[in-house]
Amino acid sequence: MGLSVSIGRQKWRVVLVHENLRIDYLATFDSGNASIRWPQKDAARANEDQKMADAEFRRAIITNLLVKPFVSLRHTELFDNLALAKFVSRHHLILKRMCEAGLVRICSQIAAPWEEICSNWAIRNPQKPMHWHHLTPERQRSYDLASRNGQISDLRSMEACLWLHEHKDARGHTLNLDNLVKIYDEIFPEHRIIVTSHAQSPD
Repeated sequence: MGLSVSIGRQKWRVVLVHENLRIDYLATFDSGNASIRWPQKDAARANEDQKMADAEFRRAIITNLLVKPFVSLRHTELFDNLALAKFVSRHHLILKRMCEAGLVRICSQIAAPWEEICSNWAIRNPQKPMHWHHLTPERQRSYDLASRNGQISDLRSMEACLWLHEHKDARGHTLNLDNLVKIYDEIFPEHRIIVTSHAQSPD
């Protein structure tokens, strides 16, 4: 069964088979599961696999819209699931239109600009550093040390420890934390964010 979603000049088309008519949320978008399905610790390999990851995210979104009124995402996944961050970076125009139509919704512990959301989530407790699924153990230890030493206080200092410059979306564009929060501000403005106590999926 083929299905297309057209918004403006952009079109997504996927071919669905019967057993794919339901896709579990956690298996598709959750950061922990995604780190197994689309591992990011080897940036070169991850970049090579991103087109396949993009196809899976498209299929998941369209398939979920067959059985639900909207697809929901958590703010944590937009930062810690790098495969998803690359997908959003690549398809931000169509995702913006889908958000405006209420087809894609975001939930977070706060409704605010995305720089504030990221800071509130990732660096509010320097003594308990954030675990990042794309960092190797050595780089994670380096991040932890910088956090505990008070060297991570904003997005710029955090990005210096995240090695995002090694990661690219399916078009070959390098990831950048500052650009990501600007894209998220454009796609998911704060008045459209669903506030939840534990940033759980609202569906």
